[in-house]
Amino acid sequence: MRRPVLAALVLTAASVLVNGQNARADGTPTVVWAESFGGSFSVGTSWKDPAKHDLAALRQVFSVGGQALHARHDGAANDAPPALHLGHPFVLPGTETPNQPLADACILQWKWRVTQHPAVTNDPWRDVAASVYVVFRTPTLFRSGEGFKFGWLAKAGPAGTSQHGIQQVELRHDGALAAGAPMVAERVDLCALYKSAFGDPKRSNLLYIGIVTDGDNTKSLAAADYGAFQLSDR
Repeated sequence: MRRPVLAALVLTAASVLVNGQNARADGTPTVVWAESFGGSFSVGTSWKDPAKHDLAALRQVFSVGGQALHARHDGAANDAPPALHLGHPFVLPGTETPNQPLADACILQWKWRVTQHPAVTNDPWRDVAASVYVVFRTPTLFRSGEGFKFGWLAKAGPAGTSQHGIQQVELRHDGALAAGAPMVAERVDLCALYKSAFGDPKRSNLLYIGIVTDGDNTKSLAAADYGAFQLSDR
């Protein structure tokens, strides 16, 4: 998927802070935000689409059940929506002002599972069954963005690629998926990655975390499940 949709990633909603922003006295990490997709989670309300597509389009792709967010994008369907982002912004209520310093939320963890890869092309980043976006600065016409797109690809992809300044990071790839496979846990150090790609993480704020499952470019079906997102300090 290559389109300037990321320019709309800032949403006017509050981040959900679970605890404070300093490590506990016993040295265990402090959780600053978490989402487990429980009974109160609502597509389009709890997490939103930065490009503000209508709710019917969102519900055509996303659903919730069993402590997971399910995404199914059928790019071959006649009424297929475009690739849709769904995620959580970290901004002050009613504003576009970021309120989560990256240095206080270095560790991102989540679980995911691919149930259907899109059609495989020479570039497996063209459509991705499961991807997690972390954005620190949205791209515009006049500047590139800062962020990461973590992907579960159908096959090994090229290294060192980006979209509008958003670095693409392959976490895993496979072509054959076992039916009923358990979710796979991931853990990434956002501060270390940011330092390597962009500079000092102390100068940056976390703006958005979200997901995309898409098969629009290859006109094929892509499907994945996501769960247990958590941000913590070191």
